[in-house]
Amino acid sequence: MKKEPQHLTLIVASHRTTMKVVSTQRIILIALGIIVFKMFLLYMALTYVDNVSNEDLSPESSSASIGFSEFRNGELVITEISSDVSLDDEEMARKRVTDSRIGFDSSSRRSYGREKRMLQESTVNFFPPIIKTSKIERLLPNEENPVNDRVFEQMNHVPLQYHDRNNFKTIYLYGGKKGWGHPEGQSTFLSEQCLVNRCRFTFDKSAASSADAVVFGNPKQLPMRPPFQKSSQKQVWIVSVIEAPPNTSRLRNYRGLVNWTMTYRTDSIIMTPYFKYKTFPQVITSHPHKNYALGRTKQVLWFVSNCNRVNSGRMAYGHELKKHISVDIYGRCGELRCAKTNPRCKTMVKTDYKFYLAFENNKCKDYMTEKIMTAYENDVIPIVLGAADWEYKNALPSHSYIDVEDFETPRDLANYLQKLDENDDLYNEYFRWKSYGDFVASKPWCRVCSLLHEVALPSIWYDDVDAWWRSEGTCVDKATKWRDVQDK
Repeated sequence: MKKEPQHLTLIVASHRTTMKVVSTQRIILIALGIIVFKMFLLYMALTYVDNVSNEDLSPESSSASIGFSEFRNGELVITEISSDVSLDDEEMARKRVTDSRIGFDSSSRRSYGREKRMLQESTVNFFPPIIKTSKIERLLPNEENPVNDRVFEQMNHVPLQYHDRNNFKTIYLYGGKKGWGHPEGQSTFLSEQCLVNRCRFTFDKSAASSADAVVFGNPKQLPMRPPFQKSSQKQVWIVSVIEAPPNTSRLRNYRGLVNWTMTYRTDSIIMTPYFKYKTFPQVITSHPHKNYALGRTKQVLWFVSNCNRVNSGRMAYGHELKKHISVDIYGRCGELRCAKTNPRCKTMVKTDYKFYLAFENNKCKDYMTEKIMTAYENDVIPIVLGAADWEYKNALPSHSYIDVEDFETPRDLANYLQKLDENDDLYNEYFRWKSYGDFVASKPWCRVCSLLHEVALPSIWYDDVDAWWRSEGTCVDKATKWRDVQDK
């Protein structure tokens, strides 16, 4: 065999060495390229967080004239002294005028230390931890503002990467259509005009393993034990509860499985209030003067049919109040009857009565139900019992309701109601809020859809959702006044 010349052998060896060096350099360049690309993605993500953190998510500020208010010759007179005060301050100014007129003042201060502690001790987890001051943080419960329900922030949130060609997010509503009141498909998200609407409901059991979210609802759609295994860590399990803890089933068997909560509590991931008040961008100065007391010849109305399993003490309070002022009690717990099919039952609330007892069956954190809206919708002053006074102040228009805990006894409350009943000007002060805002839909399913599409949302889960739902201080007994609950 012919032997290759030595110089050719050296050239070939050198060429092979050069090729190896070139290959190594290519590998290094590719690796560096990957690293640079990942750093670019990280930079873009941080830029996104930084940009959205500076967005102003608060409602547009509005200027409203305010001045010193007083009664002169039976008429409310306002002398303008400023044009840069919030609507709430103006409402509070009116309230102070009314209260000083009848010798009553319910003002109080609170730092929400108790609410912050409840969040600190909560069993909910976020991974990665929420970046402070970011837009994402303002979508979720946080200690900086523990009583903010974030309804409008979530409702107006459109993920940066969202567009109308996104894949649909499927939401499986467990338990069948009857218990939920929503049609299958996308129609709910379209009819509610959700800003993020690429979601659809399904009741098909076979979708349990593939759905993006599974919702269990109390009471009939929330079994004692999970009916199936979770398909993956990415699937979002949601517990939806509208009743107070004493009237809901235990959730011990859902430890570590629940990701989001949908309840009336402000510290839920998705707060689902029975009502949501929103101020107008501008005061309706041309709001016609109306005497809401005109034609109403009766004093207090109460519809109540649940006389048992009541922890708020409402029955005893209502009957004691009846000793000092006229209270007409309709339903199984009273002496009067009015069939639900009788249209007169609805019209008499709006035409005959001045006050409406919106007494809840439990005294629990943030627990306010449709009873309050029954009063507002019929232009009657609601008398409330159930939630804490600061919770009512956060949720309802200022000086639009009467809290029983602002009075030492039912007799004191009755005396207050008598003064309002005898003076139409004082009574009508409780309807001034109608010039400043109105109640709007809170669109919880729109907000669920928005968060499902948000890729920057951290993973969320509850170690023990039952412990969160029934945490210490969530409810108090009928003998405990909310004002005696320590703010720490």
